[in-house]
Amino acid sequence: MAEKKKKAIKKSLVEKYAGQIDDRAKSAREAEEAARAREAAAREAEEAAKRARSEALAALDEARRERERMLIELAAAKGAAVKEAAEAATASAEKAAPVTAPTEEAVVSEEPAPAEEPAVAEETAAAGETGTELSVTEPTQVEAAASTEVIETVSGEIVEASSAEIVEATSSEIVEANTAPAAPVRERLRGGALFSEIIRKIVFCVALGAFVYAGTGLAIYGWGYYSSGKEYRDMEKEGGVVIEPLPIATTAANGETQPVETIPAETETDESGESHVVRPARDVVPRIKFSVDEEYFKSVNSDYVCYLYIPGASDDTSIKYPVVLGEDNEHYLRYTYRNTENMAGAICFDFRTKRDDPLGSFNSVIWGHDRKDGSMFGGLLRYKDYIYGGTYKYIYIYMRGEIYVYEIFSFFRSTPYGPYFSPTSKPADIIEKITEMNQYKNGVTITEEDKILTLYTCTEDAVDRYILSAILRDRYTP
Repeated sequence: MAEKKKKAIKKSLVEKYAGQIDDRAKSAREAEEAARAREAAAREAEEAAKRARSEALAALDEARRERERMLIELAAAKGAAVKEAAEAATASAEKAAPVTAPTEEAVVSEEPAPAEEPAVAEETAAAGETGTELSVTEPTQVEAAASTEVIETVSGEIVEASSAEIVEATSSEIVEANTAPAAPVRERLRGGALFSEIIRKIVFCVALGAFVYAGTGLAIYGWGYYSSGKEYRDMEKEGGVVIEPLPIATTAANGETQPVETIPAETETDESGESHVVRPARDVVPRIKFSVDEEYFKSVNSDYVCYLYIPGASDDTSIKYPVVLGEDNEHYLRYTYRNTENMAGAICFDFRTKRDDPLGSFNSVIWGHDRKDGSMFGGLLRYKDYIYGGTYKYIYIYMRGEIYVYEIFSFFRSTPYGPYFSPTSKPADIIEKITEMNQYKNGVTITEEDKILTLYTCTEDAVDRYILSAILRDRYTP
């Protein structure tokens, strides 16, 4: 009876914590998806700003071309009007001239201003007394007919006017008549220019807003990368991290590169007398000089557990970070080791890891973000290449004065629900799944007596995960 009760309690606890684990995993996925969405929005805003700027420049060019075209039309209209007015005035002047040529005295006395007509009359009277005949105020029939014809032809209303008055009135009417069409052109020019200016300003404001939005997003995005990188680089110096370069191979006296020493395969004989390979031959694990001021890292963050080092082709491609163990798997998704809010987050053990012995379980699980600049666990994506994984295949962990050395033997992609994500999963289930999905066909086998390390990070679709597994090969005191 007591055994059944224990099983029931155990089952209820398992169901309870399984639900909590699923909820936390879901929250972690949502947070990562939100981060990816923000990054995508920043990229889209940048593209929108570029498109808006191109459209604004195109609209501005079109407005300039329209303005130049209207100015040319206006200038052409003005030129045509002036030319036509001049030609009309010349023709009218020629048509209004008298047929009989007046005497020299008559030409002198003829004035266009009405105010001087009395003086002309007096001169005519005086001339009559002396017997001199002048025809100034009494034009001949031909002259009157010519003048009347001009008046009726031009206006149709004026009956009596001098030739000079006719020319002046005619020229004025012709100029006004020919310049009148230019006014609508000017109005269209002003209206078109005003409309183009409004459109230009609207487009400019939209483009400026998009540019500012995209620029702000990019600045925040870039600052996040810069600040997180600087924080971890500064801590590496202040924390006294010293790492001796990893010897991948030895060099003989003649300068030729020799392969590192290997350990022979381990075999056992069954009851029938047949021999079976228990553990294949493998390279001797190279030990390196590795020291860390753990007291410093503990003073910065009490969640400190160990320091992780994965050698790469260069210092830039190596992975070097302090590792924390939080109360859940959510906080360090958005906070760095110094607890600064940043989407880079921190490298973190799964929250179900035992604090008294983090590397004592069959499967120790550590996760981190995949950053686009290769920082954090972005470098794990290089292990998709089997050759790279076979060359840089060791992981070093400095914890409590000891160095743990793991050999990478597996890499694959998976949904975030496999047993290898939990340090509490059954060893048999973990071994089965890793063996089934492993992309590395290197002949490495694992047993339930081994200790493995699982590292995982995001993929480009923010749903699946990249899983890297390594087996504990060595443990020593530096």
